[in-house]
Amino acid sequence: MNPATLFATLFVDELTRLPLSGVVLCPGSRSTPLAVAFSRQERLPVYVHLDERSAAFFALGLALESGRPAAVLTTSGTATANLHPAVLEADRAGVPLLLLTADRPHELRDSGANQTADQVKLYGSAVRWFVDLPLPEDAPAPRTLRYLRAVADRAVAAALGLHGKPGPVHLNFPFRKPLEPQPDDAQDLAALAARAPLGASGRHDGAPLTRLTVAPRVPPAAEVEALARKIRAYRWGLIVAGPQAAPDGETAALLGQLAAVAGYPLLADALSGVRFVDLSPPSNPLPSLDKGGEGVPAAGGRGWGEILATYPHFLAAGLPATDPPRFVLRLGAPPTSNALLDYLERLPPNAEVVVLTPFPAWPDPGYRLTHWLVADPQATLSALLEALAGRPPRPNEAWLGAWHQAEQRARRLLAKAPLTEGPLLAAVVKALPPEARLFVGNSLPVRHLDEYALPTAKPLRVFANRGVSGIDGVVSTAAGVAAASSRPTVLVLGDLSLLHDLGGLLAVSRFGLRNFHIVVLNNDGGGIFARLPIAQHEPPYTALFRTPHGLTFAPAAEMYGLRYRRVAPQALSPTLQAVLAQEFPHLIEVPTDAQAHEAARREAIGRLQSLTSEM
Repeated sequence: MNPATLFATLFVDELTRLPLSGVVLCPGSRSTPLAVAFSRQERLPVYVHLDERSAAFFALGLALESGRPAAVLTTSGTATANLHPAVLEADRAGVPLLLLTADRPHELRDSGANQTADQVKLYGSAVRWFVDLPLPEDAPAPRTLRYLRAVADRAVAAALGLHGKPGPVHLNFPFRKPLEPQPDDAQDLAALAARAPLGASGRHDGAPLTRLTVAPRVPPAAEVEALARKIRAYRWGLIVAGPQAAPDGETAALLGQLAAVAGYPLLADALSGVRFVDLSPPSNPLPSLDKGGEGVPAAGGRGWGEILATYPHFLAAGLPATDPPRFVLRLGAPPTSNALLDYLERLPPNAEVVVLTPFPAWPDPGYRLTHWLVADPQATLSALLEALAGRPPRPNEAWLGAWHQAEQRARRLLAKAPLTEGPLLAAVVKALPPEARLFVGNSLPVRHLDEYALPTAKPLRVFANRGVSGIDGVVSTAAGVAAASSRPTVLVLGDLSLLHDLGGLLAVSRFGLRNFHIVVLNNDGGGIFARLPIAQHEPPYTALFRTPHGLTFAPAAEMYGLRYRRVAPQALSPTLQAVLAQEFPHLIEVPTDAQAHEAARREAIGRLQSLTSEM
């Protein structure tokens, strides 16, 4: 049997027994044995993508939506380097990926042979595990066959967090020619199975050779009780739910319940999984704006889900006008809001800051932690609530009321804001049906969502590439989310992000993503730079930073088979609602003015500051 075919067949057969969400193949010669093996199996969905960079981000999206690893396969040479941006994102964001790269045999490496590159440990410390597999050989020993299967098992376990945080795993496959299958391969494999049944055929019940389980970290009882004592002792406390704080509704509900029991304001990042979810039972003390309430809860009237969302505005304005918190409990990644990051940076030296993360990856860029607890958030929150039930804390109603009053003042002010870019993200949230998927681009869109979208009981799953916050691959990652989900998926991104990944639009028609819609906020360049001091220096601001391009996206929509609509900002919400009722992908282009939005945002903060000075 062709040795390359044998090794590839056994490896792929083992992968099909593992919890993968799919495999994304890129055409190439050296990867032929693996590509053919994937094409011959029927358990895993296979996506053939023409561009390696887009393929890697598409696989990232598959894994984000499903929670299961996705594999991406490339040929040798520069194809492997094109995976690197998605590898960096998967590393920092903790997304499980399998990077399967074909390589030249060892005698052709560093020899001047065509299409060779040093692929050994190509992605450095960004991967959880690297293996340079052995060259396929004739008449391999039974142990070698079992080794191939064990590598597949270990790779998936490592991607899921066997060594700590989930992330990418790199397997490099050297292949000698011939690369194509041979006519008698099936007969030879049957003969090999008689000699080495476990390695050649795998477990007879379809199970993997070695089933590896990564169990959640249960917090020690002493640590839980110590945390409960802190909450009882500190009546001026704060809970910060950063990105990925609550990956499921149950964790979000527990976090809302803890905020209610402790009497702490809950600041929920738009990517936290807490802001757009039903925190039952629904007894949020914040009244709706149309009722005109001040939002100060009556004594004893605390409820679950005391979520604050406009803190990027009111913290920048100096609200609430109270003493800083004595205790902060933070979950998830560092928050998106710079105003919140600055607020936490200015905490007094004696403030206690506790961060709860499920994996041992350093979570504190400001180096303000007093305690880092690595444990399963859901198990920890459940145990903490049980510990507090025996002796509940005595919340400070004045402290909680001051934060809620700041929230309500900001909400009333933002309700009158002009329809610039930020409020458009809030309009998108309102237009989405329950359980929809929302993917937001980096730079401005993710900040707009965090600053303007209010909490809602309508459950939504929100994604963004915030590991390293790049603008490349956004279209492809969102397309991967759409391919792995049966729910409507909407991507909101800026014009430069779309220009960076126009090739990612090919996935829409190629993989039949009929319920995938794109909203591009076209502010003609790098609008994020309007927030930076360089915007006051002209030149070189426009030429070197804002970089206007003067392009629209109708030709791109036509080229890639999307229906195109160009609408004014006030027409976005009804247009999106109409589009979501159709099963055909759309690209909606909204011309915007980033500088006008930035002026409106600063004006709102200034008006809130004037309220602060009056207090």
